[in-house]
Amino acid sequence: MKIFEIKAKLTSLQIDNDELIVAGSGILEALGIRNSNDADILVSEMTFRNVIKSGYQAKFHVDGSAFVRIGDIDLVYDWYGNSFNDLLPKTILIDDLKFLSLDYTREWKLERSSDKDLMDIELIDDYQKVQ
Repeated sequence: MKIFEIKAKLTSLQIDNDELIVAGSGILEALGIRNSNDADILVSEMTFRNVIKSGYQAKFHVDGSAFVRIGDIDLVYDWYGNSFNDLLPKTILIDDLKFLSLDYTREWKLERSSDKDLMDIELIDDYQKVQ
């Protein structure tokens, strides 16, 4: 999902750029490593609750963590046990949006180690070799 698409969706939800972190594979799209069709957005618990109050319904992952799916965006306030404030120091700024850093994303994908994550790690390593 392109940066301009993320910004447009979040503007329509009245979520300020300072209140969010693009998580998951968002950094891969932003750096041109690979395309992403969706976006995982980490927000504070207060912002998450405000979105629910505005009429969106929370759903739950199998681990019990809550999310709100709005089109191709999943809003969460817990990213694998980490809050917005926990992960804020692990972000980089790209086009006025905070993204989880490539190094953090690589670590996270290594912990999960799904087939897709392992392919992404290979892409990240290839990208970092030429940087």
